[in-house]
Order: sequence, then C-alpha cells, then structure tokens
Amino acid sequence: MYGIFSVIVADGPEAWWRLDDPAGATTLTDAMGRHDGIYKGGVTLAVAGVLVGDTNTAATFDGSSG
Repeated sequence: MYGIFSVIVADGPEAWWRLDDPAGATTLTDAMGRHDGIYKGGVTLAVAGVLVGDTNTAATFDGSSG
C-alpha cells in the first residue's frame, strides 16, 4: 500500500488530504504540509477504511451540514 504514497508525492500535488485524522481532530491535515484545513459539520473521523484488514482509517460525511 505504501508504494502508492510515493507515486502520489512524486506527482507533486499542491495538497493531499488523506482524511485519516484521529477522532476528535478539528484540523484536516495536508500530507504535503502546505494547506491544512478545518473539519466543519457532519464529519465522523477514524472510521474503518474500505480495505478489509487495513488499519488506516477514513472520514465519513453526512452530506448535509458543514
């Protein structure tokens, strides 16, 4: 899985938000270290990601607030 990270960084994105911040976080961390943001409204952090057995977490959005 980590091989994809090096591919993304090599592409030189201006910003990259992995959406894997811990529960209770208010800052949206930019993996490139340039443009952090703020979580607002209906966001749940640290939920299970899509890959079975992977310890990386995800964020879900309620689609109506924030």
